[in-house]
Amino acid sequence: MRKLIFVLSLMLGCNLSVFAEKINWQMVEAQTLKNSPSVKSAKLTLDSARQTHKGTSLSTYLPRVSLTGTGRDLEWKSKDSQTSKALDGLGDRAPYSLGANISVPLQPSAYDNIKGSCIALKIAELNYKKSVSNAILESNKLYLNLIMAHEKLKMAERTKKRCIENKKFITLKYHSGGTDIGQFKEVEAKVLAAERGLRRAQKHVKETSVDLLVAIGRDDIETILEVDEQIIFPKKVIKEPDYNSLVTTIPEFLIAQYNFEKAKVSKRVAKNAWLPSVNLFGNYSPKVDSKWGVNFKDGNLSGGISLSYNIFTGFKRCYDLKIASNTFQTASSEFLEKADSLKREAERRYGGLVDVYEDMETAKNDLELSELRHKIAQEEYSKSLLEYDGWCLAEDEYEKAHAHLLSSKKDVGLKIAEWHNFTCDDLTKDKEE
Repeated sequence: MRKLIFVLSLMLGCNLSVFAEKINWQMVEAQTLKNSPSVKSAKLTLDSARQTHKGTSLSTYLPRVSLTGTGRDLEWKSKDSQTSKALDGLGDRAPYSLGANISVPLQPSAYDNIKGSCIALKIAELNYKKSVSNAILESNKLYLNLIMAHEKLKMAERTKKRCIENKKFITLKYHSGGTDIGQFKEVEAKVLAAERGLRRAQKHVKETSVDLLVAIGRDDIETILEVDEQIIFPKKVIKEPDYNSLVTTIPEFLIAQYNFEKAKVSKRVAKNAWLPSVNLFGNYSPKVDSKWGVNFKDGNLSGGISLSYNIFTGFKRCYDLKIASNTFQTASSEFLEKADSLKREAERRYGGLVDVYEDMETAKNDLELSELRHKIAQEEYSKSLLEYDGWCLAEDEYEKAHAHLLSSKKDVGLKIAEWHNFTCDDLTKDKEE
């Protein structure tokens, strides 16, 4: 609701009491990891997988201990409308029995169960890493938008300043008869347009601040975020990687590999269900006399090995084995296909990264050229060697070259962030270069 009111107030042009706060990438990353709902959810899933693995590992080989107690030959009799407890027919026999049992299952699938939970834990760790990388990518996009908004605000301020200077220059030429009223009015219109552009740039800074604040879990959306850094990235494109080696480190490939191993384990478990069950057991029962006394020294101690086999389970083992076999075949196919698909995607992403770097270099050259043309046009127009239209064209080209360079820098920053998200490695190291 607060965000809605804030956005509506911007649209209606209301003045708000806002606070400015400087922010950098390290702060954005830290608050994203702390407050992101997707990261929190992935962390809970990872913790559940760890608890499941611990429980499976401990319960598989630890013994099962149970205590038993049985009452016998006890009857409740009623006499003269009063209820009384009587012991009937006990003789010298004990009225109850006690016992302690311990058993250790020797299941063929015990090791596979532990291995399966270990694989599930590794998959949960990779999913958590991927969730963190996705959250960082989204915050990085919004942070780049905020930097771009401030850069465009600076450009709008420069444009307004230059338009005012141009107006003064044209005013002098107009009063000296060097230009006509039409050109004078056109320059005035450009000043008004520059003022509108500046107001829009200020509004855009507020909007991008709100977007980033919401993304990193902040509720003080009236705050205007300021940045004291530009879009930073390596001066040259990263070296082309060995795609075959790169693919084997990507979480998506590792998850597919672990799913294949997990399906292999599940298939063995389904096969082991056809084997008999073996248990080591031990029993101890203390001696109980007819007077309700318990003698632990003269108890009965027994133990041994039990072997059991289920003859018929309603075809459940057949269905389980069929399902496990199908899952194994599916996981095998996906694992084989995943390496090829990720390799193609890596090549495509790297090619896109090279393209935006080349576009940025072209934009830099275009800006240098347009800046030179702008200076020449300014001098020629001041000496009446160039028509007004030619001078305006040089002005427009200079503004467009500035905007194009900013846009190309943002494209490079986004492509680098997407590359790091794809490979799930650290983005901060490039931001610090």
